[in-house]
Amino acid sequence: MITANTAKCSETTSIVLSDATLRHGARAPGATFTAAEKLIIAQALARAGVTEIEAGTPALSKEEIGSIRAIAEAGLPLLTIGCCSMREADVDAAIEAKVSMVNVTIPASDVQIAAKLGGDRELALRRVRRVVSYARERGLQVAVAGEDASRANVDFLISLIATAKTSGARRFCVSDTFSVLDPLSAYELVVRLRATTDLELEFGGQDDLGLATANTLAAIKGGASHASVAVNCLGKRAANAGLEDVAVALKQLYRHNTGIVLSELDNVSALVAIAAARANIDRNASLGDHVLTPKSIVHVDGQNDHRIYRSIGPPRLGCSNRTLFGSGSWSSAAVARLSQQFNVNVRRALRTLARIRKYAVEQGQAERNIIVVSWRDICRGSLLRCARRVNGQHLLLRFRCREPRAPTVLALIRGDIAGVRLREPAARSRLDILLTCPGVQAVIWYRIANRFWRAGWRLSARLLSLFGRFLTNVEIHPGATIGSRFLIAHGACVVIGETAEIGNDVTLHHGVTLGSATWPWSSGKRHPTLEDGVVVGAGAKILGPITVGHGARIGANSVVNESIPTDVTVVGIPARVVRSQNSQSRGSGYIDLDHHLMPKPVGKAVALLLDRLEFLEMRVGHMQQQLRDPLRTEHKALSTGTRSQERCGVA
Repeated sequence: MITANTAKCSETTSIVLSDATLRHGARAPGATFTAAEKLIIAQALARAGVTEIEAGTPALSKEEIGSIRAIAEAGLPLLTIGCCSMREADVDAAIEAKVSMVNVTIPASDVQIAAKLGGDRELALRRVRRVVSYARERGLQVAVAGEDASRANVDFLISLIATAKTSGARRFCVSDTFSVLDPLSAYELVVRLRATTDLELEFGGQDDLGLATANTLAAIKGGASHASVAVNCLGKRAANAGLEDVAVALKQLYRHNTGIVLSELDNVSALVAIAAARANIDRNASLGDHVLTPKSIVHVDGQNDHRIYRSIGPPRLGCSNRTLFGSGSWSSAAVARLSQQFNVNVRRALRTLARIRKYAVEQGQAERNIIVVSWRDICRGSLLRCARRVNGQHLLLRFRCREPRAPTVLALIRGDIAGVRLREPAARSRLDILLTCPGVQAVIWYRIANRFWRAGWRLSARLLSLFGRFLTNVEIHPGATIGSRFLIAHGACVVIGETAEIGNDVTLHHGVTLGSATWPWSSGKRHPTLEDGVVVGAGAKILGPITVGHGARIGANSVVNESIPTDVTVVGIPARVVRSQNSQSRGSGYIDLDHHLMPKPVGKAVALLLDRLEFLEMRVGHMQQQLRDPLRTEHKALSTGTRSQERCGVA
């Protein structure tokens, strides 16, 4: 059984997380990575502190070899591993891919040995001796992976590990290929193997039953020094243990040092979700928009000291305290948010809660900034006056509303560049993007000006924005709100207004205007809101305080003056929905740039008219034919009667 002594780990105990995201990207259902996407993900993993990646399977194809070689030659501070079957030809392909280590797989259970090798255990041991020695002779480091090791005879596993070590391998991977272990059995298996060898032991678990992370942690407690993980739990069948789950658990529960930069995990997760065409679902508290976000009254009350209701503080994951609002948390959540955001007196804040609740209910939202928006609408952007007693005297203090805490400018710019590399085929490198893409340059100038604007330096922000417009021919008001991985393709003549709000992974083409349709001008919301994943075609105009739903596509030169639902395509003046459910054609999370698939309503209407005209012509022809037939019959009868009379007269 797992004892308490086993769980006592030193802060310096090092566990290596070997990331298999790129290998499983070629095997996971519905997920495929291009060579460029693999390189970008590898770079993001290196920034996140990952020291080993399984870059792929070289024996699959020449293209796979090329993509692995590009990662190996990129100079990243990580070990690039090629995955191979227990064959010399696979090792040769790995050598061609320029990897420095191979992970060779051998069936470990009797049923797998019989099915795949067509022999017995002795044949498997001979194959290990031959192929591992072959790889070592060619200068490769070797790890041996025991496929289906969880169903193998333990004594044979011990012999397999000993054979691998004798042949020159440095690591043995225990694979729970079919998810038959639970945490206790995983712990006991690794403890028994660790007692017989000093090789590096790696554990890889499948998540068929939702136990991959728990089994991995148990294996590490039992003595495993390495763990096979994948970003977003990407797996070839069900899922693997998640990099983010295991890294956070090891750091927080056992004080293991993995070298993972926890604040970078959200960026890596977003990149993988986009490339794999899968939504980055907020499935746990370590990733996404709801990182450690409380909702209930007691949890909100404990926000000031995370130790009360949380084992880990949000700053460690690169985020700040945030609150969701619901029926059980309205009062405490609103007061906490107002006190944190505006430094107002709590008693005075309570007096406005009724108005704030009414506003929020009418809006039908429970977003993190709903209290801020409500307060601004109530106060109309004025300075807040709060009475505070200091040393027995009332001092009148003035507080200016502060904008919500946001990611750093550098992090946002990195995300924008990564978004360009994922969506722009012409992008060659970061330097190429920075120097030759006016859309990216315009967004960078906006990011800087926006920070000045949020700090209250409005004139400086406008001047920076004007200078950026002069350089790029793109006008973005510094007061606009723009999410991460924003792309202006072929940036020119784009206008984004002051109160415009743009989500993540949004793409605008040249000539797009996000403008106001209100006159006279009001001090409130005047410009549109674009939710995540929206694509706007060239020359389109989106006017007024409307909302464009998630994943919507707006055709070129369309004029949008009404809100658009989620996942639809609109075209025309004014814009009308011509197709719904865009996301059905591709997996969720996919950034849709298939403009050649844009519907053609005018052409469709003309085609329908032509079809109708052809149908009517056929009907008219048929009617004419029906009219002609009786006339011909009557004419024929008259002609016959006339000839008969003529004959009778002659006779």
